[in-house]
Amino acid sequence: MFLRRHKENQMEMVGFGGSLTRVLSKENQWVRLSEIIPWKEIEDRYAKLFADSGMGAPAKSARIAFGALVIQAMKNYTDEETAAQVAENPYLQYFLGMKEYQVVPLFDASMMVHFRRRFGFENAKDINDMIIQYIQRAERPTKEEPPSSRDNDGDITKQNDQENTQQHNDESSPNKGTLLLDATCAPSDIQYPTDLRLLNEGREKLERIIDTLYKADQREDKPKKPRTYRNKARMQYLVVAKKPKLRALQMRKAIGKQLRYVKRDLKIIEEILRQQSQDTLNQKQRKELETIRTLYNQQSTMYQTKIRRIDHRIVSISQPHIRPIKRGKKKSPTEFGAKIAISVVNGLAQIEKLSWENFNERATMKESVERYRQTYGYYPEVVLVEELDRNHENIRYCQERGT
Repeated sequence: MFLRRHKENQMEMVGFGGSLTRVLSKENQWVRLSEIIPWKEIEDRYAKLFADSGMGAPAKSARIAFGALVIQAMKNYTDEETAAQVAENPYLQYFLGMKEYQVVPLFDASMMVHFRRRFGFENAKDINDMIIQYIQRAERPTKEEPPSSRDNDGDITKQNDQENTQQHNDESSPNKGTLLLDATCAPSDIQYPTDLRLLNEGREKLERIIDTLYKADQREDKPKKPRTYRNKARMQYLVVAKKPKLRALQMRKAIGKQLRYVKRDLKIIEEILRQQSQDTLNQKQRKELETIRTLYNQQSTMYQTKIRRIDHRIVSISQPHIRPIKRGKKKSPTEFGAKIAISVVNGLAQIEKLSWENFNERATMKESVERYRQTYGYYPEVVLVEELDRNHENIRYCQERGT
């Protein structure tokens, strides 16, 4: 027997949903998260990034900008996926401050680049600290809550109370709490770098720079365009790159050939720039040219001395600040990105140190413990670190402080 399940009186999509506060669950993670983020303080900090000229289109609100970055980080979305999910999900729109479901997309995917640039690492770190302070104040008993004030810029500042300061710096305070310290690498979205691929990419970019410079030369008696042997260089690269396995000698010969092509192109560019201004190149090309020069010097040094590592090694021409980070893991012994030292207290994580250069996290343990004491007024009872960080100096430091 067939039962008709289609109902003619179903509500139409027009007007569906209404106010978000009436149809959404308060237990949803985005609703709960929106209640612990200090949106006003973020708005005050965000407003300083713009000139108060009254001209131009109004910027997106701080809640939309910062909230979109939070959504992307928590769900590991791309820029396009973030914009699409916000347009489809009413919970995400509520998290971004909407009172009603918006059919029109709140922002374009390209705006995510501007959001990241406006906040940056320092602002994001300060906002994370503000959120942690907000949670800690909410969890403290009322009688232990020190009054807080706001300065002229809207930043949260601690009250300069003499009794609080004395208690905060009391050396006799018993140790409390657990401090978890760890270091990891935040991998960047780059193609896995190899010396041969980097040199080939650099050569191709240099050839495009030569084309730009030659085209910009409007002289009637300009010399003939210099030969770059780009087709020959490309074929020599592909012959090696397509092979599944290579002997070390074959790879060394291929790298040597690409080095000579890059050297030739750099020499051609230098000769052209003696007669033309470097302003012919745009900012991106000038940056790439400087990066490729450094890349050539590094690769040439390693090729001539037959070494396999060099300081400040470039692994991406488009992002020359990225460095290889040795992790020692079996699956991925080397990762490419920023190295960060993290501390976790009561489930709340803070970034202790971030650097694009590799560093030894053993040296950051003391700083993290002292920062814990400045925040809570006492040393931690337990400090959890990796076994490699348990050297004699750190153990002695903890024993002297009863940790």
